[in-house]
Amino acid sequence: MIKRLFSLALSFILLLTASGCASILEGETSVIVPYIDNNAAKTDSGDETITVSTYDEFKSSVKQMVKEYSDSAAFRITEFDREDLENSLNQACQEIALEDPLGSYAVYYISCDVTPIVTYYDVKVSIVFKHTQEEIQNIVSVYSERYLQYSLLSSMQAFEEHCTFHTTIDTITSEFITSTVEKQYYQSPLTIIVLPTVDISTYPSGEGDRITDVSFSYGYSSSVLSSMASRLDSAASEIAEHVEGYDDHSLLLGLCEDLASLVEYRPHSTSVLNDTAYSALVQKEASSAGIAMAYKALCDKMGLACKVVKGSHLGEEHFWNIVTLSGFSYHVDITEYLSGNVFLKGDDFMRGDYWWDTGTVPVCPTDYDYISSGDAGATVGQEDTVTLP
Repeated sequence: MIKRLFSLALSFILLLTASGCASILEGETSVIVPYIDNNAAKTDSGDETITVSTYDEFKSSVKQMVKEYSDSAAFRITEFDREDLENSLNQACQEIALEDPLGSYAVYYISCDVTPIVTYYDVKVSIVFKHTQEEIQNIVSVYSERYLQYSLLSSMQAFEEHCTFHTTIDTITSEFITSTVEKQYYQSPLTIIVLPTVDISTYPSGEGDRITDVSFSYGYSSSVLSSMASRLDSAASEIAEHVEGYDDHSLLLGLCEDLASLVEYRPHSTSVLNDTAYSALVQKEASSAGIAMAYKALCDKMGLACKVVKGSHLGEEHFWNIVTLSGFSYHVDITEYLSGNVFLKGDDFMRGDYWWDTGTVPVCPTDYDYISSGDAGATVGQEDTVTLP
């Protein structure tokens, strides 16, 4: 009897189980199976690991991380070409951070966390950057001194705070950069409002393959400088439009006379602006540097060849101009025009009171000769007597 009851109970249980399975099979089911890419190992966070087997492969991969601005990556190493793996990896990271141009410029430090597994090593590389991704992307490659001159000019005309470049040219030294910045400023009075101070950093330090960062300090924000540039251009245009002349000589003379009467000469600079064309043409007072820059700005407006000369007068630093007329170069000093008639003069006239670098300044062989004839001026030979209208 007991045996029969047990058989009936077992049959009942089997019946219930069968009916339950049937109900499950008859319903709709959805099974999600994660996709596993057998060709790429994964870290716990889901990032792809990089498989390397040599020191050079690892170093190259970390350099690529810096280039791509990636602050972390996972590596898997099953075999390696150096015995002391952990020290070798740390050495590679240190070399990139200290000796590689981009690494030296871009990162504070690179850390390497090595975890040994049974048959391989998991390596986590972390990078802390000291520059932004945009700053890294804005690094330009400089293959000639001339291209560097162009790059520095473009940066200053845009009032940018940095010009960062990669080069291997050993002649591009800090002295060359500073000299180039100054030259570009004196050649561009309408577009570079003030002469910036520069701070130069090289990564790594020294010559050879390196990244150089030139930091500019103007003393004014870019928006203020842009507004000043607009005012300066308007002031220069207004003066240039009212200067009358039938030839280059009379135009140069007209600009000289206008500046001499318009601008109050202040021999000693009272501010950074005092040495600028902006101070002369907008604020109507300037040092010799500001007046010389203003004269060049006006000549540039009218298509007249003119450059700024940095030298000395009576033993003190002084600026004036050299213009080109009829194929010859001549000295013009607006600050001494009314008292000393220093207009279109040759080197012999200037020597004694003035000093300049003859290696960088064009030769001015003699004074300009001008004779009035009829209602139009006529330029004659260099040996004729000087007669200014």
